[in-house]
Amino acid sequence: MNNYANLLSDQGRLDEAEPLYKEALEGFREMLGARHKDTLNSMNNDANLLKQQGLRRGAQLGGAARGALLNCLLYYDDELTRGGGGSN
Repeated sequence: MNNYANLLSDQGRLDEAEPLYKEALEGFREMLGARHKDTLNSMNNDANLLKQQGLRRGAQLGGAARGALLNCLLYYDDELTRGGGGSN
């Protein structure tokens, strides 16, 4: 679903991609957790879509970007602490 949303986004079909990105993000969160790299990638895709759409809802975009950044930092901190190096 996330890949199909990426395709739609690349084609400029942003309004069609948006619900797919959101559904994929919720699925990743539910199945993998908020700190999983696939969930973080999906959060990034959603934030990029909002940026592409030119939305000026700073709180919404800012919140998505801050959440993705925080979870990335936590993910990589956990990986480094376990000795995984963040490469998984």
